[in-house]
Amino acid sequence: MVATFDIGPEGKKKASSSSKASAAPTVVPSHPGEGTSAHLGAFPGPTPSILGQPVCCREVAAGGDSPSRQGEGGQAHLGSNGDEAFPRDRREAREQASLQEGRVASMETEVARLQKLAANFEQQLAKSRAYEQQALEELAKVKGDRDSLTDHLGKSGALVNELREALNKAKESAVEEFKSSSEFMVAVEDAAFKYFGEGF
Repeated sequence: MVATFDIGPEGKKKASSSSKASAAPTVVPSHPGEGTSAHLGAFPGPTPSILGQPVCCREVAAGGDSPSRQGEGGQAHLGSNGDEAFPRDRREAREQASLQEGRVASMETEVARLQKLAANFEQQLAKSRAYEQQALEELAKVKGDRDSLTDHLGKSGALVNELREALNKAKESAVEEFKSSSEFMVAVEDAAFKYFGEGF
């Protein structure tokens, strides 16, 4: 149940006059030489309120950028920590940095692998050179042994020839000595007697 109050005739007049005053537009006095730019904040009619607009209220409550917080072209002003400024550029910069770090890590891994491979090649080359040096030394030794054997064979051949000559001389000397002995004459007579008989 709503209570009603009788304010009387004068109260009604005051209420009607106050409502007319509130509904009347605000008139800005103009002076000679002043344009509209001198009173930018004042204009005829009731002053609009941003908070009265539901969309703006929702944006302000959600922490978004209202028209009063936006600059020219509707761009948002920089935040205090800079996270709101150019988020796409910052994300791309982080992605590029991650790609560069990945490339650097990959290059470092490849360089380490090549260094290890080069170290293995150097070890194998050192072993090959050691084997080559050992083979050359063994070859030189074999050549020396061959030369020594050839020398020994030459000396042995000369000794064999000398022995043969000595043997031949010994045979000739033995034959000559046997011919000059009496035994040789007896042996000749015995052979002739057997061949020719007693009349010889």
